[in-house]
Amino acid sequence: MGFTEFEYTKSWRNADDFATYESSEERVRDDMQCLYDEAAAAINRLISEIKAGNIPFTPTASIDSTDLQNALENVQSQIEQTTLGNLPDNSIVESKLKPGSVTTEKLADGSVTQVKLGEKAVGEPNMDDNSVSGRTIQAKAITRDKMADGVYDDKADLVKGKVKPEQVSMRMITVVESRTLELGDAGALLLLNGANITLTIPANSSVQLPVGTEIALYRACSDAVTVYAAEGVTLQTPGGRTPLGRQYTFVRLKKLQANLWACDTLDVAGSDDIADNAILTRHIANKAVTSAKLSADAKDIILYNTEVALDAFAEDATNKNFGIKCTVPIASATEEMIPEIVFTDAIVEEISPSINAQTAEGVITFNCEDKPKAAITIPTIILRRPGSVGSAGSGTSTTYENYEGAYNVTPSVVEQTLPTRDKYLSDDIDISGVPKSTTTNSSGGKTVSIGG
Repeated sequence: MGFTEFEYTKSWRNADDFATYESSEERVRDDMQCLYDEAAAAINRLISEIKAGNIPFTPTASIDSTDLQNALENVQSQIEQTTLGNLPDNSIVESKLKPGSVTTEKLADGSVTQVKLGEKAVGEPNMDDNSVSGRTIQAKAITRDKMADGVYDDKADLVKGKVKPEQVSMRMITVVESRTLELGDAGALLLLNGANITLTIPANSSVQLPVGTEIALYRACSDAVTVYAAEGVTLQTPGGRTPLGRQYTFVRLKKLQANLWACDTLDVAGSDDIADNAILTRHIANKAVTSAKLSADAKDIILYNTEVALDAFAEDATNKNFGIKCTVPIASATEEMIPEIVFTDAIVEEISPSINAQTAEGVITFNCEDKPKAAITIPTIILRRPGSVGSAGSGTSTTYENYEGAYNVTPSVVEQTLPTRDKYLSDDIDISGVPKSTTTNSSGGKTVSIGG
């Protein structure tokens, strides 16, 4: 607040600023123009700063302002308040009223409000019996802090018929963002309807909610809601769970001690609450159990509709028959898993995949004859754990052994059997060509021996 003082940057008294003799007319004009421009700029700045808000004002007993703008606004406000029907707050106190001077007939409807009454201006000696009824009190005009000491206690003495059902129902407070419980939340229903709300139960030292306070919570939103106990506060819940488990959940908080709260329940049933064999196949919705919801020791992992980008396919010079290799990132894949891939007929026709696939840490690979023209979607990928392989879609499991026989076989003139029945192979079985040899015979020709 205030004005900017002006001071020239150069002085005619200073020979370093202006030479005693200057032979250049242009330089003389520049020196004079410099001082002229500085003076003009200072005058223009002063014009822009001449505002009521920049003019100091000494506060008075009735106008507590330090600049002229605020002082004028204060005076204007007081003038408006003194118009007919408007009185400054707390201007009428008990000492200014003659007993019996204010009657019901002299008060216009709604003319006496909470802010128009001085602290304890209406005392018990000035009121006739039954002079205050529900219709004579403006909504919310009488609050707990407006009552004299001793006139209110927590044990209401209600006369039959004086309290309507809607007057004792829980207030509803909508909560749309994370916050801490407040004094005004006591006895209310908090309707939680926002994104990822965290509701903090404060320590008694910061918010002194009375012991016995009950607060209801209703989760209207689809996003997660968390009830968090501040440092030093204990929240007792079944199983120690804290987030409201489902949308449309209704629960209650109860303050038992200064920093001890209880809740009837804050989550859906956990594993400890479910009896053995209580969940049957018919209880599980179609595709409700996905790989992301299975624990690490689950038998099989089944992935549906896996998207495979075009750049996942690359040439593989090590495979003569299936020269294209596809690498599919799957975070849950491990090297010991046995993969099974189910392709659609259209994919089979387009890329001619090999019947074999392999897994490594975080990926599954398979080879094919041709590269697709665009990204593909694999309907089903099953990752089976060694030693216990389930049948896809059957709901049962069958145990298979791994094949331990030879993977490189040379044809022989005697019968050979590879023990592969009901076993899983980890690689292709390579069968070498039939052995043959050529020798010169006595007739001048050649004899070819096949198979031995």
